[in-house]
Amino acid sequence: MIRNIRHTGIVVRDLDKAIRFYEGLGFSMWKREMEKVTFIDKVVGLNNARIETAKLKSLCGGLLELLQ
Repeated sequence: MIRNIRHTGIVVRDLDKAIRFYEGLGFSMWKREMEKVTFIDKVVGLNNARIETAKLKSLCGGLLELLQ
């Protein structure tokens, strides 16, 4: 039985639109940042990848990470 989910990541096409959607469901913005590091290049298999992320918290303490 699943008792808790700590972190879920979702890739989205429009970060602003996705943020508004999840805030409407009760999530609150925690952190938003642009990530451009060697680790990201390895994860996505591209050179010089840039990923904008938004991390939102749920009322139960879970974290939703949106990636564009």
